[in-house]
Amino acid sequence: MSTLEEIFEADIVLLVVDGSEDLEMIFRKLSDSLGILRRGGTEGRIVLAVNKMDLLDVPLMEDEIFDYLKERLSGSELGMIEKTVFISAHDRSGIETLVRSVQDILPPLIEVRMRIPSGPGTEILITSVRRHSAIREERYESEGLILVADMEERWAGHFLKRIHEAGGIAIIRDE
Repeated sequence: MSTLEEIFEADIVLLVVDGSEDLEMIFRKLSDSLGILRRGGTEGRIVLAVNKMDLLDVPLMEDEIFDYLKERLSGSELGMIEKTVFISAHDRSGIETLVRSVQDILPPLIEVRMRIPSGPGTEILITSVRRHSAIREERYESEGLILVADMEERWAGHFLKRIHEAGGIAIIRDE
């Protein structure tokens, strides 16, 4: 799968623009990027990070950039952006706010413990589990692959059913 296809399927797209460029250039690049994402059928929510704020008179420029983009972007383009955060990668200002913004948008993860037996067809299931979760523990035992993973609730329900159908065991760990 190409990088662009991966972006179209991502839960969150972090779109970074250079805040030190002139406002018209920021608008054109942002509008072009949003157009590509819209035409690609982006399913994820977009967080706009305006970078290089260390080079600008921040309070004044944040308002100016935000107001300019709000004026120039179409309603559908504005609707694609869930959150706008002003940052500086150089001096790390705004990074904590950016991380919190992403965390607030992402659905919570739940822990799922699984035993997936070896057998025909389970390789595809295992690949799918790996793709849609954060693996905490993975080991092979005589009964099959043991996995402990964090995943979104929607994926947990999907995989519980598929693992049980394959003769395995999956449980959601209650906190």
